[in-house]
Amino acid sequence: MLRMWEQHRSFPWVKRIGLITMALMAAFSAWYCDGRPWLQGAVLLGVGIGSVIVLCLPLRP
Repeated sequence: MLRMWEQHRSFPWVKRIGLITMALMAAFSAWYCDGRPWLQGAVLLGVGIGSVIVLCLPLRP
């Protein structure tokens, strides 16, 4: 892992882990807020915006 950082100054798998974690937490939050559809929509909208931002971040090869 240290060698990968020294060569690329990034970890390619971090973006994937971040997106998976965001999706899991959004699913849990939407399930937990079952009786409040406005809150579910707000959570999913926030996760959608965050996912777009993460996907737009540059990634070094």
